[in-house]
Amino acid sequence: MRSTINILVLIVCFAASSIMAQQTIAIEDALQKAQANSLLLKKYDKMELVATKNVSSASRFLNTSITAEAGQINSNYIDNKFSISQSFVLPQVYKSQKAFLQHEIEHTLFEKGVRWTSIKTEVYQTYYDLIYLQKKKALLQSNDSLMSLIVAKQSKKIELGESNTMDKAIAENQLSNIKYQLNGISIDMASLTRKLSYLLNDGNTYNPDFKIEKVILMDQNAKLDQSNQSLQAIVHQKHINEALIEVEKAKLLPTVNVGYSNTTFKGNGADNRYYGIGSRFSAINVGVDIPIFRKAQLARIEATKAYNDVLDMAYQEKQMEVQAALQSTIDQLNLINESMQIQASSSLVNAQKMINTATTQLNAGEINFIEWAYIYGQTIEINNNYIETLKKYNDTAIQIIYLTSK
Repeated sequence: MRSTINILVLIVCFAASSIMAQQTIAIEDALQKAQANSLLLKKYDKMELVATKNVSSASRFLNTSITAEAGQINSNYIDNKFSISQSFVLPQVYKSQKAFLQHEIEHTLFEKGVRWTSIKTEVYQTYYDLIYLQKKKALLQSNDSLMSLIVAKQSKKIELGESNTMDKAIAENQLSNIKYQLNGISIDMASLTRKLSYLLNDGNTYNPDFKIEKVILMDQNAKLDQSNQSLQAIVHQKHINEALIEVEKAKLLPTVNVGYSNTTFKGNGADNRYYGIGSRFSAINVGVDIPIFRKAQLARIEATKAYNDVLDMAYQEKQMEVQAALQSTIDQLNLINESMQIQASSSLVNAQKMINTATTQLNAGEINFIEWAYIYGQTIEINNNYIETLKKYNDTAIQIIYLTSK
C-alpha cells in the first residue's frame, strides 16, 4: 500500500509540474494582447482612416457645365457658340456636411470601443471558465487518487476475506464515473484553450494563472455614469441626428450660378455694322437657384427634429434599465460573496474534517464502506458547491465589468 501511495504522489507531482511548465498569462496581459492583436479592432482602425479621408469630400464642388452649339443661332447664317458655367453652394452647406462626416468618425471610434468591450468580456469569460474547469478537474483528480486507493484496499480485503465484492463494485463504479467526468472536462478545457488562443491571436497557447480564483473588480459598488457605453450609443445617435438636421436645412439655401458664353455672329448688327464669320461676342451670366417648393424638405427637417425627442426618451429608458440591471447585479454579487465566505470558513473546513474522520474510521474498521461512501459523497458535494459558487461570482463580476464599460 505504501508503494502505491508513493507512485500516486509522483504522478500528481508530475501532472502539477506539467501544468506549471506550460505558458501562463495574467488576465491583464491577456487583455492587452487581445486588444493589440484583434483583427476586428484593426478593421475599425481602417474604417476610421476611411471616414477621416471622407471628410474631405464635404467641400466637393458641383460639376462644371461646358456646352457647345452650332447652327442658325442668330440668323440664317451658320454660327457656333460655346458656354461654360459653374454652380456654387453657400459655405454653410460645406460646413454642415463636414460636421456630419466628422460625427461619423466619432461614431466609428465609438463602435470600435463597443467591439473592444465585447472582446474584453469574452476574454474574461474564457479565462475564468478555464480556471473554473481546472478547479473541477483538480477536485476530481484528488477524488480519483483517493478512490483508486480505496479500490486497491477493497481488493486486498476481499483477498483476505475481510470484505465483500459489493463494496469493491461500488468503489469501482464511482472511480469510473470520476474518470468519465475528467475526460469531459479535459475536452472542454482544450476547447476553451483554443478559444483563448484565438482571442489573443499571437500564435501562442496560454493557460490562465490557476492560482487566481476571483475576478478583481476595481469598484465592487460601481455606479452608472454618463460615459456608460449603452448611454453613449444613444448620445452618438443624437449627435449624428443633429448634424443631419443642419445638412437638411442647408438644402433650402440658394445655389449661385456663374457662366460665360462666346459666340460668332455674321451679318448686320444692331449698330448697323456688318460682321463677318470671324467676329465673336462674349457674355457673362449670374443666376440664383432658389428652392421655391419647400414643403417636402421642411417636412423632412421636422421629422428629423422629432427623432431627437425619440432619442431623448430612449436615453432615459436605457438609463433606468441599465441602472436597475447594474444594481441588481451588484446586490447579487454581494450575496454570492457572503455565501463564499461562509463556505470557505465553515463548510469546506467541516467537509475536510468529515472525510478525514470517516477515512480513519474506515481504516480502523469502525464503519463500513457504504457509510464511508455516503460521507465521501457529502464532502464532494460541498467542495463542488463552492466551485459552482465561485463560478457564479466570476460570471456576475464579469457582467458588472460589461455593464460599467465606457
